Amino acid sequence: MEIHIDYKGNTYHGVATPYEDSILDGEPFKFKLVIDEEDKGMLTRTGSGWESDTLEPGLADVIGKYLHEWYR
Repeated sequence: MEIHIDYKGNTYHGVATPYEDSILDGEPFKFKLVIDEEDKGMLTRTGSGWESDTLEPGLADVIGKYLHEWYR
């Protein structure tokens, strides 16, 4: 799915693709992220929020919440 996020004065555009083997209660908990045409790896929902090896925690959380709301 396409994503458009405003965070700390910047706008990020990209694509979040759910991993098919990561669906719990109808909602994916892992996504492959491409932000501004750059591969950002995996975004994963954890018990305490969202994590990414390449994004700052605040941005990972904002993107994760955006995805969560889309799937609700």
